[in-house]
Amino acid sequence: CLLAISIYAGIKYGFSDLITPKLIYQNGQVIEVNYYFYLLKEMFLASIPMIAFLSILFFLSTISLNTALTTSITTILSILPIILYYLCATFPKAFLIFTKTPLFYLDMGFILGQQEFYTIILKKTDISLTIGIMSSLIVIFIFYFLTNFIYCKRDIKNL
Repeated sequence: CLLAISIYAGIKYGFSDLITPKLIYQNGQVIEVNYYFYLLKEMFLASIPMIAFLSILFFLSTISLNTALTTSITTILSILPIILYYLCATFPKAFLIFTKTPLFYLDMGFILGQQEFYTIILKKTDISLTIGIMSSLIVIFIFYFLTNFIYCKRDIKNL
């Protein structure tokens, strides 16, 4: 997908911008990085919480054969991060525990892009991208294992 977008952007706007290094501010220094490597790293980090969300979705669809229930829970889980951000922005001390859950990091692309709303919350809370990535990876592995275990047991019963 990135390759197709890059070719399209290169044809439409020229390939010189794709080769130009990106300047980032990190640890009090301005660093020059390769644009593609920077973009790939950001896309990878932003996708980890989404994969955690998908693993929860697959788990729910495995344990519940009711599509409406799974869809309802998934919709609630997708709306929950927005509510958590507003609660943490308003009451940072009371809702600080939610910054340790992967649901808080579903909008990782916006956090990494340092959108204005998210930078305000970053200043008010102790959001750690390391904790968000680690908790997301733990959720991925737990729910992937549970989904496979339940699906295999259910499949054997039906034989």
